[in-house]
Amino acid sequence: MRLVVVRSTVETNMQRMHERWRALFLLLFCVVQAAGADNKYREEPISLSTSTGALSGAVMRPEGKDKMPVVLIIAGSGPGSATASDVNGDGKLDVVVTNQLSPGAVSVLLGKGDGQLAAPITIATGAPGSLVMADFNGDGRPDAAATNVVSRSVAILLNDGNWTVQPPRITISDVSKAEGKNRSSTSFTFTVSLSAAYDQPVTVSYRTVNGTATAGSDYTSKSGAITFAPGEITKTITIQVKGDNKRESNETFYLELLNNSSNSLLTRTCGNGTILNDDN
Repeated sequence: MRLVVVRSTVETNMQRMHERWRALFLLLFCVVQAAGADNKYREEPISLSTSTGALSGAVMRPEGKDKMPVVLIIAGSGPGSATASDVNGDGKLDVVVTNQLSPGAVSVLLGKGDGQLAAPITIATGAPGSLVMADFNGDGRPDAAATNVVSRSVAILLNDGNWTVQPPRITISDVSKAEGKNRSSTSFTFTVSLSAAYDQPVTVSYRTVNGTATAGSDYTSKSGAITFAPGEITKTITIQVKGDNKRESNETFYLELLNNSSNSLLTRTCGNGTILNDDN
């Protein structure tokens, strides 16, 4: 989608509408299988991590004879106004929703045709308020228009028809800390991140590798695998570093990522662990 910002002089009504939707936190997406009034539900909490923090919701599982499950789906940062439209032309309804919290965006959740939605595809717009869908440029594809009460403008998002979802990129952080006191243990926690939330599990393996630091005497070696659940974007791996009372140069070891799942790209394969000498 391309973004064109068009200046607008309409303020007052849009400000009221923006305030009306500000308190919304999650997009409620209802899947109706059959109507019924005697349903009983069991709430199953869910929690997902995003680039702006942790989000939580719940899945309501029907227990009665009638089936009317209500599913809460993570839809971005502070979802507000929403509408349904077939944006990618596959015959399945998608959901387009404004994300009012910083930095502000419009999110598109592609429908799977079974009541489920893919992870949000976000387009930055800056504090969007109300939303409407229409074919603004006459090319046969639905476009979006979102008000912005902060900049007093309307953002027009022209649908270019390209809705191929790129696989998430996996990266890892560096850690630099003092080794700690003699015979003590210091935790070096590395953060492994996805570039964007994904609607499928993503797996990657890891292992420690010696640099100038040696496994056994300087740190405890570790290997394994982590799995990002759908919607999750960060995981942590902690390595224990062993303290001593030797006066020595700073030392390094590495946490290497490998064997990532085929639905992801590994763009940074090693996190650097720097053990800072703190012995005088």
